[in-house]
Amino acid sequence: MQTWAFYNLKGGVGKTTSAVNIATLAASAGQHVLFWDLDPQGAATWYLRGKPRLSAKAAHLVKGRVPIGKVIRETGYDRLDLIPADFASRNWDVLLNKAGGRKRLLSDLLAPLAEQYSLVILDCAPAISTLAENIFRAADRVWMPVIPTPLSIRAYEQVWMHFGDQGLKRKRLYPFISMLDKRRSMHRDITLRAAMEWKRLLSTTIPYSATIERMGKHRAPVQDYAADSDVALAYRMLWHEMCNRSDDL
Repeated sequence: MQTWAFYNLKGGVGKTTSAVNIATLAASAGQHVLFWDLDPQGAATWYLRGKPRLSAKAAHLVKGRVPIGKVIRETGYDRLDLIPADFASRNWDVLLNKAGGRKRLLSDLLAPLAEQYSLVILDCAPAISTLAENIFRAADRVWMPVIPTPLSIRAYEQVWMHFGDQGLKRKRLYPFISMLDKRRSMHRDITLRAAMEWKRLLSTTIPYSATIERMGKHRAPVQDYAADSDVALAYRMLWHEMCNRSDDL
């Protein structure tokens, strides 16, 4: 079982939309996928038409009172299951700190699912936190969408430095350019510079597109309603490149 996290310290960079699109592509390719929405905003849960869980809360999982299988729900997609978010997820850091700040608790929770799923996708809140530290250690790959703007570049560099400071394996961290608007010279220039300077940068770029914005209208990945669009093609290319970058796991 592989665990992939979609993460960024900065919000609004296409993290959740990328996670949802890649998850559904993985399932359609035959992977048995578990999507865990760890962002209390619950956008991924909403896109996948999941209902916020009303019974077992994060506290029950952390304390070992409820097995993780009890909070897994089916989606409308074959081979794609969901652990939905709820607003109580904002308390993950408090719960983890009460449990002694364990940095591998998330890995321990996921371990029993290895026989059931081939891929776990974590959609993460935009923060450096105790939960984020758990995610960094649980994930085989941390995919980081980066808008080609100075603030987004700075956020990536901060995460890169944090990985080094905490002794985390930087080889797990892969940025990719998101929301690229080729009409803007700054976007073109920054993308070109990143391609020259970032050795782990994925070559696939996700364009800025109203097609992605319509995910909110359709509550579905772009493959469902715009399979022939440029952005749907870009996500398919991104999925294949991610698979190729994971061959050395």
